[in-house]
Amino acid sequence: MKKIAILVLVANIFLINFIYAKEPSLGVATVGYSCEPKEDKQKETEYIGIVDVDGFLFITTFDHELYEFHLPFTTTPISLGDVKDVDYSLSEVYIWYIFLPQPDSKGKKPYRGWFHNLFYYDNEEKQYFYIRSSLRLDKKFEKKAIKFIEIGDMQLTGNLTEEIVKKMQKDYKKINKWFFGELSPYLYGSPVDASRLMHLKQASNTGVFVCKEVG
Repeated sequence: MKKIAILVLVANIFLINFIYAKEPSLGVATVGYSCEPKEDKQKETEYIGIVDVDGFLFITTFDHELYEFHLPFTTTPISLGDVKDVDYSLSEVYIWYIFLPQPDSKGKKPYRGWFHNLFYYDNEEKQYFYIRSSLRLDKKFEKKAIKFIEIGDMQLTGNLTEEIVKKMQKDYKKINKWFFGELSPYLYGSPVDASRLMHLKQASNTGVFVCKEVG
């Protein structure tokens, strides 16, 4: 049986877990990270779970009750691998976007907010980092944001199959590639420049987290 088939099977079984480990369990994730904020004003620990198996790549959520990485999947990240220039040497670079589905005050349009997420290993500092920025969504991007939310809803049927997982990844890749192309001139450079990525640390409404591998 393929590994992804096993993952789907495990993800569809409801488990009740009364024992909390000192470290998070990987659950459905292939690799997971616990990320602590660098500044005191950001008090909550963030958890990054990556599913990378049999050609499937997803960021998954963290279940605080089970204390493990679990469904739902949040997106398929853009994997950039190594990104280097004269000032920085980064590896295991991932970028992904999260859109907020809450309606506006009239209940008609999606709330125009989103999170830009950057995860990487700094070869100079020998440390993993997670940078999360809260941004306003340009109106021209709203239809894409709605589509993004619809993709995530595909897994809420209670019967997550391999075919659904394939469809989700295909659609996530398409929409994230589009966003990446639109944002590259402003945020990343073309080709992607490590120094440009590091400028995201100084952006307003941005949290910087130091991460360690768990599990």
